[in-house]
Amino acid sequence: MLFLGLAGMYAVAAGPEVVYAPASGFPRQLKFFEDLNNLFSPLPALIGAFVGAPLVARELEQRTVRYAWTQGVDRDRWLAAKVAYLGS
Repeated sequence: MLFLGLAGMYAVAAGPEVVYAPASGFPRQLKFFEDLNNLFSPLPALIGAFVGAPLVARELEQRTVRYAWTQGVDRDRWLAAKVAYLGS
């Protein structure tokens, strides 16, 4: 439902020349999905910023980042565990 709403907002913002282009069939669909891809391309960076920033801030605020570097687990393994926790 969210996808359809965002696609509708894009269609309204782009204007009738994009929605009712003279091309029909596959080229028209290809252009629409290319434009939609350009619209959503910054989405992973925004999600990363809004989800990752609180995680890093919490680590720094609780001072657990210093504790983590003194443990027997190397930095790559610790980072992999943090990323896996974020992905789940």
